[in-house]
Amino acid sequence: MTVTETIKEKLNEFTKSERAVATSVLTNQESVMFGTLDSVAAEIGVSTTSVLRFCRKLGFAGFKDMQHAIRQNGRLHAELPDKFRRTAHADGDSVLVKTLTQDMACIKDTFARLSDDVLTSAVDAVCHARRVYTFGMKESYALAHYAYTRLATVRPDVSVLQAGYNGEIESLLNLTPMDVCIVFLFHRYTNQSLHILDALQERGIPVLLVTDEQSAHFEKPHTQLLPCRVDAMGIKNTAVAPIVLCDYLCTAVALANGEHSLQHMKDTETLFRKGNLIEDQEL
Repeated sequence: MTVTETIKEKLNEFTKSERAVATSVLTNQESVMFGTLDSVAAEIGVSTTSVLRFCRKLGFAGFKDMQHAIRQNGRLHAELPDKFRRTAHADGDSVLVKTLTQDMACIKDTFARLSDDVLTSAVDAVCHARRVYTFGMKESYALAHYAYTRLATVRPDVSVLQAGYNGEIESLLNLTPMDVCIVFLFHRYTNQSLHILDALQERGIPVLLVTDEQSAHFEKPHTQLLPCRVDAMGIKNTAVAPIVLCDYLCTAVALANGEHSLQHMKDTETLFRKGNLIEDQEL
């Protein structure tokens, strides 16, 4: 059994500080694999005793034994050069056929695992929130912006949360438990995105966490998990499942809000028409 599998199996046995160590092992493996006990504990924000206790719960004599096991297992995520070699040397169907097949499989697997109750709860959260924020960093920012463009079409008060960009975190203070934040968290995770997620939870902000299956094991209060399958055999993971989830939320929220969404869309179209008229006059 790998370190990752052991962590998943024992997740419910960990204390709060041990869960923080587990998060770092699963999402920031380079630091754990090559750092010292002191540096890893300091980066996570726990004591060295907590790290050692976590290692022993996994069955290791100490921190160095766990490091060795992680290195033996290999990296938790394949690196880009490895993905290139794997893709270049693969036999069988054409690149196009493989891409389409893998993307369809990711969509089907994602929605086979997302129950009707979970999806309904997510739609209700977006419908009834005073304001909706979307958040993601690095490549996940593209998903956060995509979700914003969908939901802003069918309801008012939708924004992209800028916290974490250029060191700006003050926007977190604007959120209240009456709002909801849709967080996109996919590899490669950043310490800043994990920090923002923790800050939202500490403030009691409801979170819809759209994430991969690996990080989906970190259930926390005020958080509803929406795990998406994104692993693919190509150079990069695929974002098709999270995109389809955003499209679903857009349509489902519009239908659930009925006349309110319809009026919002009418008002939006009025703005578009006025904008086009002004452009025509200028031409």
